[in-house]
Amino acid sequence: MTFANDLVTVHFLACTSLRNMKWFQDDHSELKLGVKSDKCAIHPWTTHSIWSEVCQSEILQKTFYHVIAKKYPPSEKYRRSFLKELMNQVESSGEVCAEEIFTLYVDLLQFCEEKTSYKSYFLPMMEIYVTLKESTNMLSNGTTGLVTWTGSMVLSEWCLTNRKLFDKKHILELGSGCGLLGLVLSKSFEMKSFTFTDVHPDVLEQLRANVHLNGLCQGKHSVKYFNWQERTPDEEKPDIILAADVVFDPLIVPDLARTIANFLCNNTSAVAFIASTIRNESTYQMFLSQLDSNKLNYFEQEQSKSSEVFFFDRKWDVRILKISMS
Repeated sequence: MTFANDLVTVHFLACTSLRNMKWFQDDHSELKLGVKSDKCAIHPWTTHSIWSEVCQSEILQKTFYHVIAKKYPPSEKYRRSFLKELMNQVESSGEVCAEEIFTLYVDLLQFCEEKTSYKSYFLPMMEIYVTLKESTNMLSNGTTGLVTWTGSMVLSEWCLTNRKLFDKKHILELGSGCGLLGLVLSKSFEMKSFTFTDVHPDVLEQLRANVHLNGLCQGKHSVKYFNWQERTPDEEKPDIILAADVVFDPLIVPDLARTIANFLCNNTSAVAFIASTIRNESTYQMFLSQLDSNKLNYFEQEQSKSSEVFFFDRKWDVRILKISMS
């Protein structure tokens, strides 16, 4: 499989927001001008025209009938929205929508919305997918840890472009949530170990399920309960501490900063990389102040557009800090 040829698959399996979705890789200005072409911009290796019945059938094969989608399907809500957008694209082009698409859409109207579903994220460098079971609601059972957040995607991309920092290292993640960051790194790098941690029992249960779903060996990868208000275990001496989107509540910021400091004291050569989506500048500044109070050095890391792997709304300001002992 190649990234460009199966762009529609990548978007569908990851439940990419339809407003951020690209049906074809290139500009294809002739399509924007309404000019008919014998070349399909979605399936450039074929001879059929775009949005034709053959094209529609190929899209269904690459999405609904894809081997991953059949085993780990996106949410029913997303599949309905995808089909509706597909019908709009076909009808806007002047083509006739295939009966199979209407049938699939009507069938999905019969279902009640489920509480959990799957998202599968493609890693083009490895040509593999990471599949996560996630909640269909941002807030579920009193926690936001059952869905993947922007910071995890941004930090994952940054780590992928800085792989030399992570090879042959013991890594611990704070607030792992669904586990995207750790799963991406575990499938991409040769690490000595990776420890996922979180505090909410439902998050830990789902996290263990996602680690198992992606076939990671238990000896090298572990999932542990860890409360930042409790004593940092002396036996945990990771080389690298990671966290994404954990700086959001002023009440937990002091415990987070103290926890990072304690891990760095356990191993003075260790470093932490923390990604924060800036939703409240004052909360982020409070975090920096707490790092100062714990006598920690921190430097914002550069990010490159060339490192982009995932498809999401990039309007958010996401900052990555490297933190070390003074």
